[in-house]
Parts: sequence; structure tokens; C-alpha cells
Amino acid sequence: IPARQAVAFTWRAGWARMPGMLRVTGPLFPYDAQHETYLNLYESGTLRHQHLMDRGRTRYDHYTGTRQGWLAVLRTFLYSGVHHIFIGPDHILFIVGLLLLGGSALRLFKIVTAFTLAHSVTLALATLGVVTPPARLVEPAIALSIVAVGISNLRARPGGPDARTWTALGFGFIHGFGFANVLRDFGLPREALG
Repeated sequence: IPARQAVAFTWRAGWARMPGMLRVTGPLFPYDAQHETYLNLYESGTLRHQHLMDRGRTRYDHYTGTRQGWLAVLRTFLYSGVHHIFIGPDHILFIVGLLLLGGSALRLFKIVTAFTLAHSVTLALATLGVVTPPARLVEPAIALSIVAVGISNLRARPGGPDARTWTALGFGFIHGFGFANVLRDFGLPREALG
């Protein structure tokens, strides 16, 4: 390339059967702190993704537009969701806090369902880019939700009003934004949003 400011490589791979996921690691010259690798990924001659790799972003996972790709996405993000629950106990603490006061099986089912519905709505909105509040607001709000449930439990009176279903619904919206931030950072492929 003129003036030696860039180097371009073309790499092709042919498979008898397309893999579900292709992992590309870089950048090409990690010893150079200023180096950036621009990745154009084509699938069957069609540009599918463009990605910038540098010292802070050293890996890109491409999920192919095949059945194997769909299964790879399902495996990856199912594992990621379970992993998120266990490394970030905020969701579990919130739900356990809501369930501590007990109640009938129907009452507990309503609480968990309200949280799940609200969480799913905001997860979908944030993943689609419709609403994307910054993590610096969402994460403290999630912590606040746990504190609020704890205070509510301490103030609860037997036979008094039970607003746990509404609490689960309201704070479930906030928790959904938290998980959407994790998925965005993880690199959810656009064609696998469903």
C-alpha cells in the first residue's frame, strides 16, 4: 500500500460444511500500541460484519447465517445468561428478597412472572437499541432495588397490603437494562436478535 501506512490481507476459507461460529483474534501487530486491525468479514461473497481490533478489543466471534450458527448463538448466550446470574447475584438477591415474605404458590408465581416480563421487555428494547440508558445509571438503580426490597420487608405487617408483584414489575424493567448492557458488551449478532 502506498507510503506503507497500511497493509491489507485477504484470507479465504472453504468448508464442506459451514461452522456455527468463527473466532478471529488480533490485532495483527500487538506489539504496536497504536496499531488497529480493520476486519471485513464476508460470508458467501456478502459483507456480513466490520470490526475494529486493537489492544482493548482482541477477539471477534462471528456467528454464521446457518443452522449451526443459530445453535452456536443459542449455546453461547444461554450459557452467558446463566453465568450472568451467578457472577452478579443482584437479580437473585432481588427475587429472593421479594419471596422472603412467602405467600401462596399463586402469589409467588405472579411475583416471578412480573419480574420476568418486565426484565424481558427492557432487555428487548435495549438490545434493539430503542432505549439504551447508560450503565452508570442502571447499575446503581439495580442496587437501590435490592435495598428498597429489604426496607419493604422490614416494614411489612402481617395482613397488610402486598405490593410485591408491582415492585417486581417496576424494578424488573431496570434489571433488564442491566442484562442488556452485558449482552451488548458480549457482541450479540444482529441477525440472531430473536
